[in-house]
Amino acid sequence: MVRYITLVLALASTTAGAQTLNATATYSLPSTLSAPSSNFHPQGLGVDESTGRLVYAQQNQNTLYSSALNGSDVQVFSNAAWDHTTSVAAWQGQVYFTDYRSNAGGQDMYKATVPSGTRVAYGSYIAAYGGFPLDIRGGELYRTNLPSSYSWAGLNQMVITNVATPNGGSRTFTLNFTSGVGDFGVDLDSNSIWVLEYSSSARIHRYDITSTQLLSTSQVVGDGLDAGLTYYNGNLYYYDWQSGSGSTLTVFPTGFAVGCTDGMDAFDLDNDGNDDSCIHPTATIADSVTVEPGARIHANAIIAPRAIIGSTANIGAGSIVGRFAEVRGTLVGTVILGRSAQVLNGSTIADGSVVGYDSVVDNSDLGPNTIVGSLATVQDSSVGDDAGAGNAVLSRDTTVQTGSSVGSGTVVGAGSTFTTAALGADIRVRKDCVFSTGSSVGDDARVGRNVTLGANAAIAADSRVAAWTDIGANVCVSGAVRRDSVLSNCP
Repeated sequence: MVRYITLVLALASTTAGAQTLNATATYSLPSTLSAPSSNFHPQGLGVDESTGRLVYAQQNQNTLYSSALNGSDVQVFSNAAWDHTTSVAAWQGQVYFTDYRSNAGGQDMYKATVPSGTRVAYGSYIAAYGGFPLDIRGGELYRTNLPSSYSWAGLNQMVITNVATPNGGSRTFTLNFTSGVGDFGVDLDSNSIWVLEYSSSARIHRYDITSTQLLSTSQVVGDGLDAGLTYYNGNLYYYDWQSGSGSTLTVFPTGFAVGCTDGMDAFDLDNDGNDDSCIHPTATIADSVTVEPGARIHANAIIAPRAIIGSTANIGAGSIVGRFAEVRGTLVGTVILGRSAQVLNGSTIADGSVVGYDSVVDNSDLGPNTIVGSLATVQDSSVGDDAGAGNAVLSRDTTVQTGSSVGSGTVVGAGSTFTTAALGADIRVRKDCVFSTGSSVGDDARVGRNVTLGANAAIAADSRVAAWTDIGANVCVSGAVRRDSVLSNCP
């Protein structure tokens, strides 16, 4: 099959071995993750792959915290740390961290069971000025050489051992830059280690784990003297620590495909020498399609001319993407997108669904066999996604927005608008209805055309509300309501 592809570079290749990391988001972190400290060591950042949450280590704190990938929902991860913790990793229900509380006279590496286990010595490393970066992935412990002064400028080696035997069976290689290591993240998806310099103008270097070759060096991305770095699911997470306040979390997509599976082939779309996308050989990609590095296109997918397949897109097997459509989310199984439809910002559209022309699905989930008509908008909401069920229908010009939900089997007429509304399963809503913030409709209800539902109003399950009814805010409705009714209190 011949593919005609217009490239939009998510990772621009500048010179040989150079790589540009473009941040997609920066989040302000709460003061909990800005504990005061004046010491020289960087803070630590790791990830708990079992939960998909980041883990933070801060000096002068005996508490390790975790957060969602956007820095929200900060929780206590473990109270086992000491107050000079400099690096952290999580693996199979255990937390691992380095510490330099006792300097040359004490243990430098510990582990504990999450969340309430007591710390125990891990390995037998005792070094002057202790503490060093570490990570654990795929059953292996990755760490640097041991420090010999109150500086990490001398950390220039990577040591890899089995996590069960941290003192033996290691392999070591030297990092060919002179700044030292502030932190690093292990990326088994591209067989790489991303290394943050110990420098006030830190760059990130990428090394191949097997060959130990330096693959690329980025532009300056931050301050490696007080920052942390980790990798998870195609992204680098950079923790810029500020004492007292102002800490931030920045996300850098690596641009490399996370494991080509299901018979897909790896492609180097931006010609930087690295396979960054996955495309199945049976996929049909028309002339003038834009495919950004990082996209995944599965078997028998059809991409029509002038479509845009973004770096975060995952096009399911058998899906059809129409002319001028834009996809930056996930299409599962056989999905059809009409002309100029848009699937944006991490949306998920399940098997058998159809999205009509000029419709937008933004940061939303569509359950299986859901139909979204033309000129419709679904934003920050879910449709037909009731415990994995689907078969919902949104007619032309429908708008579902701001955290609304539409249950399985529900059919909504043309021109209706829902704002932070909750619709149950197997409901029928006729055309031109408006449901306001916090309103709800129970299962199996029937709602006629031009019905208005005020803020926090509720229609009970199995109710029948006739056309042209105006239901005021906070009004509860059950049973049958006649046409042209105006309800201002609960009947």
